[in-house]
Formats: sequence, structure tokens, C-alpha cells
Amino acid sequence: RAPNLKTISILRQLVDGVILTDAQGRIIFVNPAANQLHGVAELGVAVEDYTKTYHLWTMDGEPYPPEDLPLARAVLRAETVVNAFWRIQRPDGSEIIAQGDARPVLGDDGIQEGAVLTIRDMTAQYNAEQSARAESIAREVVQRTLGEKLEHLRLLLEASLDAVIEIDTDSHIVYWNTQAQVIFGSSREE
Repeated sequence: RAPNLKTISILRQLVDGVILTDAQGRIIFVNPAANQLHGVAELGVAVEDYTKTYHLWTMDGEPYPPEDLPLARAVLRAETVVNAFWRIQRPDGSEIIAQGDARPVLGDDGIQEGAVLTIRDMTAQYNAEQSARAESIAREVVQRTLGEKLEHLRLLLEASLDAVIEIDTDSHIVYWNTQAQVIFGSSREE
């Protein structure tokens, strides 16, 4: 059953994409936001043909099997899918990261009349999170590398046949290697 005109008017105003199907899974409504996200809006498309005009990929980059898509799961298995993520490759080749929820739509009698999918573009947030994660990993690598280099330097200074003494700006000794102990006859602690 198609939504009434008032409902359609409301759904057209939403920022999130909305796609509705009938009980057989054929698409009966696509709001402008969903059209923009997918790059195309075709009505009457059946479950097995959802990805004919655009491609959907898992977050791992694998093709999303049509029967496992959130909307298909809501239609075919009456499942509720919450916070699913996937990649949409539009007909023009551009790609976005989408997050969505799918639910079966039940009539007053409790019988499934179709399904609804709401989707939003999460590309900017996803890219920011990936960038932050990459920066964090880079910082860890730099810190680990720096720590390894400092340990290597410490071992070199300890193995040196020369006395090595480090003094801070207040003229306090902050480092005294093993050879300095031997030459001056005083321990580090002293």
C-alpha cells in the first residue's frame, strides 16, 4: 500500500533517505535524500535487482549480496536491522559510506505490508574517524621508534669508553654513564 499524499510530503522533506517497499519487496517510494545518496531512484525494483543501477559493498569492500542488504532482510525475513554500515557506489562512480536502519512495515492487522529503510551519509564522519585512527597509529609508531632509538642511544652511551655526563640548565647532573663512574669514582646515585 502506497503512503498517502500527506505522508509522502513529509517524507520528501527529511534529510535522511527513506525507501519504502511493498510486501513483495518492490520499491514503491524513494525520497529525494535517498535518491541523492544512491544517485538514482527507480520504482518497482524487486529485491534481487536493488543493485542493478548502483553497487553496494560491505565495509570490507566485498559486494553486498542482495538478499543480505538491510532492506532485503526487513522484507524477506521480517528482521529489524539497526545501525548497519555499507558503501554505495553511485552510477557516476562516486562512493559514500551509508548508515541505515531497516524495519518491516506492519498493517493494523499485524500483517507485513512492506519495509522501510532510512539511510544517512556518514562519509565525512567515517573519513574523519579513519584519519584520526591513522594519526593515532602514526603517533604510536613514532613514540615506539623514538623509544627504541633512545634505548639504543642509552646502550651506546653505557658501552662508551669515554665518560659521558649530561648537565641540565640548572647545572644539575642528570645523566652519568658507567665509564664516568669508573673515571670519577662516584656512583650515579652520588
